[in-house]
Amino acid sequence: MRPELAAFQQSFAAAILSGTPSRFDRWPGFAVYRNTSMVAAIDSLAASYSATRAILGDADFRELARAYFRDNPPETPVLAEYGAGFADWLEQRLPTDRQPNVADVARIDRMQTETHLAEEPDDACGIDAAAISEDAWMTVVAVLQPAARFRWFATPAPSVWLASRNFTTPNEFAAARTEEGILLTRPRGAVEAVLIDRAEHQLLMRLQWGESVGQAAIAACPRADIGASFKRLLESGAIHHFQRKEYQP
Repeated sequence: MRPELAAFQQSFAAAILSGTPSRFDRWPGFAVYRNTSMVAAIDSLAASYSATRAILGDADFRELARAYFRDNPPETPVLAEYGAGFADWLEQRLPTDRQPNVADVARIDRMQTETHLAEEPDDACGIDAAAISEDAWMTVVAVLQPAARFRWFATPAPSVWLASRNFTTPNEFAAARTEEGILLTRPRGAVEAVLIDRAEHQLLMRLQWGESVGQAAIAACPRADIGASFKRLLESGAIHHFQRKEYQP
């Protein structure tokens, strides 16, 4: 491609996405290109942040999405990836006393998108959990699924998000001060989500850091039923396989 043509295309694309006056404004039909781009971005946000949209209402959500587009035009043609910073942007825009959970609900919406788009893991010849002795867990690490996403919230956003996703009314959680955690996985092709407690969240964090299963269990669950927590994580599909821990000399 000739350099001058490439420069023109880059300028044209930047003008479409920026929403600010440009030398192309005098061209017939340019506004159509710009409007189409904005509508596509807003529709993408509406699809990716469905629980957030359900809480705010479609009209208010789209107005906010339009403002977000003006502040943060897409940087990639893959619109499914658009809106990574939407939750943080919402937190600055919405009064927390009126919408205390919305930004966190948006964060879970984004986690769902990331879980959905995550690559399939490579086949791995791991260790069969049934073949690992009780003492050996101190030398075994758990490799998490690439699609696994988890987080602890200072709000009941996970319950609100699950209620919105299941088309039930989340109002009963709105005034609650409960801290909650959530885990999203994709064990059978579709995104699945479960609430997790503090011990399960800490266990996942430590496994992600590369601690052995035994070390993570001792640190994360000193008073919890580690067997029950570990069983839930296995059943969720968050763990891909087990392998021997590599020690650095």
